[in-house]
Amino acid sequence: MTNPIRHHYIPQFFLKRWLNSEGILYVYMRGRTEPIELHKKGLINFCQESHLYSIPSIAPEDSEVIETKWFAPLDGDAATIIEKFNRGIVKNLTSTERSNWFYFCSNLYYRSPKGMGDITRKIHANHLSLGLKNKEEMAALILPELVNLDESGRFFINWNWFIEYTDEELLIGDRLPIFNLSVTNQLFTYLAISPNKMFYASLNDHQKFYDRNRRKYKKWIVQNAERFVFANSRKNEEFILKYLK
Repeated sequence: MTNPIRHHYIPQFFLKRWLNSEGILYVYMRGRTEPIELHKKGLINFCQESHLYSIPSIAPEDSEVIETKWFAPLDGDAATIIEKFNRGIVKNLTSTERSNWFYFCSNLYYRSPKGMGDITRKIHANHLSLGLKNKEEMAALILPELVNLDESGRFFINWNWFIEYTDEELLIGDRLPIFNLSVTNQLFTYLAISPNKMFYASLNDHQKFYDRNRRKYKKWIVQNAERFVFANSRKNEEFILKYLK
């Protein structure tokens, strides 16, 4: 079986959630004042790089180990969990599901071009890397960076989780916040999972998700986009064009 060479740093299943009822996604690009109307089949060409996760220092048949052994299975787990969120299942997730959701969210940074750049520098900085010849040895070097469930992750898994429904359209860009950092903080963390649903976790039993949090999140998404911002409709167009400079 041929290994995949087109690697999506914003997962396709995740981006598809922003398609509207007509199967259209509006794509805003830096330097343009009119969005592109993108259909489902066109999504494959966005937020991807060829061989982004390839590791050239091992055998060619094993060079896609990060994609095939980590990101692809994790995307499958996350897609299943989001479907449970859609059905209102939040409190009754298994411990494995809660861990997998943390891994998915926290690895959104590592699967980005910038995050992979950090991993590549780690590989080259390790004097043993040139001698690594198989996927097991390479995985032993790289995957701890991807898999590590540190203290903040253990806290997060045990926090209270919620799904908030909102009439205010949420946005997605080609760069997402580093989970638990950036627009989030130690007591409250969140991630949009669709144009009208926000996942959030709180140390408290319940914490209202204020409008200012949504606005702050949307502004971060637009200002920090590398090239693209994706929207379910054009109602946020003025806001997007204001900050996508």
